Amino acid sequence: MSELVQVGVSHASAPVGWRERLAIAGNAVGPVAARLARSAEAREALVLATCSRVEAYAVGPEPGRIEHDLLGRLARRAGCPFEELATVVNVRHGSDAARHLLRTAAGLESPVLGEPEILGQVRRAHRSAAAAAATGPALDQLVAHAVRAGRRVRSETRLATGTASLTSTVAVIARGLVGTPDGRRALIVGRTRTARAAAERLLGDGWAVTTSPVVPEPEPALSAFDVVVVCTGSGAAIGPEELRAAEERRADMPLLLVDLSVPRDVDPAARGLPGILLFDVDEVAGAGQHALTARRAHVPAAEAVVEEELGNFESWRATRALVPTIKALREHQRRAVIDVLGELPDDLVERLVTRLLHAPTARLRGAAVSGVGEQWADAARELFALDEPIPSAYRRSGNPDRPSPVPPVRSNTSSLPSQQE
Repeated sequence: MSELVQVGVSHASAPVGWRERLAIAGNAVGPVAARLARSAEAREALVLATCSRVEAYAVGPEPGRIEHDLLGRLARRAGCPFEELATVVNVRHGSDAARHLLRTAAGLESPVLGEPEILGQVRRAHRSAAAAAATGPALDQLVAHAVRAGRRVRSETRLATGTASLTSTVAVIARGLVGTPDGRRALIVGRTRTARAAAERLLGDGWAVTTSPVVPEPEPALSAFDVVVVCTGSGAAIGPEELRAAEERRADMPLLLVDLSVPRDVDPAARGLPGILLFDVDEVAGAGQHALTARRAHVPAAEAVVEEELGNFESWRATRALVPTIKALREHQRRAVIDVLGELPDDLVERLVTRLLHAPTARLRGAAVSGVGEQWADAARELFALDEPIPSAYRRSGNPDRPSPVPPVRSNTSSLPSQQE
């Protein structure tokens, strides 16, 4: 039976410097998942890459080999020995891996607790993998439950109360370090959803917002702004030399530079410049933690939703393992029906088989949910001899795949005594 394996890094295990070494562009996650799914180890794959995480989910019959393959690929991508990668990587199997994706979609694994963007990112990662023919029934079903968990957490709990998110935290930082937005200018660089969200938030707060799809020429462009938020997702670094020139033009007025990209768009060396206030994505997330006290009270309710959806997924998975036995049992009964009753319309045969097997099938499914499905499946295969060749009575001469009807038994009334005798 195939097992789910998850391998990756996140903000909780790896700082931004590590994550940018492993970063995968949004348009590449589908092809990367497809390469994983076509490997000798995996049969299905999904890659989730955001500024906070790079995670791969894979399904296959040999989880140990899948884990080894995924870790090797990550180490090669990071350009480091496996021993070094092992200090920041997370590995999960089976239910733990499934639970992690459900928690992620619910916002419980985000740097800003309950942030709403991650649910859309999970959906887009699945769409990209499905378009590349990388997913299959297991991951399709898991993502469906993850999305349902995320939606339920937002509708049934108050985990997402308030406006705490990376972009709302940027607005708080800007007001605290630069001052009120009146007469102030902000530049938002990038076409990403995060860049658009930052532009909308600062515009709503009263900033004069300018947007640019790419990093503009540093001089004189950057010096004209009080806040610059960069999120291109391409790692187009702004270096300290360019920022030094901008800082000199601004005299004693600081320039707040917020880099929400992974890989980073701003060279960390710019942090030492006296007039530059630089925040990377992890620092923004850390600054937003003070606003999340109210949300933490709703974590238990969100976790209860996650566990319920995880149970639903595990029930589906356990029942799916019985599919070969149920199919074999239906075929056995179909042949028996035709053997006794002769050729009948296919829909009538199917209705008879469904009626005959309703209770046994329900019992098998119940056993699967209870964790004893494999034992019951073995018992069914033994009782009905499902693994043995089809009895000769079920075979028609010249067409072994079709059963031959048994001739009806005729009564020989002449050999029976009459009632008068």
